[in-house]
Amino acid sequence: MSEATLLVLNPNTSEAMTEAVVSAARALLPPGLRAIGWTASAGPPVIKDRPSYDVAAAAMPALLAEAPRADAILLACFGDPGLAVLRERAGVPVTGLAEAAILAARQRGERFAILTAGAAWVPI
Repeated sequence: MSEATLLVLNPNTSEAMTEAVVSAARALLPPGLRAIGWTASAGPPVIKDRPSYDVAAAAMPALLAEAPRADAILLACFGDPGLAVLRERAGVPVTGLAEAAILAARQRGERFAILTAGAAWVPI
């Protein structure tokens, strides 16, 4: 049986961010599951506000088309830009960092908060 592949899909152009998320994923994945990263070749270097979020979300179909095939996808941007489009088109399970974090926090059954370093993220 071959290894299953998790694609860590980064919608911004930061290779360092892609590698950081891939490294964190590899540390948590069980045997038989490997993580590979893919970084957007164009777009915002950092998704920091609504305009950069919208650019990243709009670019998701093209980013998915150029990315390698995988058995599942992790959208590596906390705001999950383009998550719905990925789910419609990927043909494999897809989750985003924000969605996964919120679901994990909710499972604890306690109150939780999301902290951000930028005021522009509050309405997003």
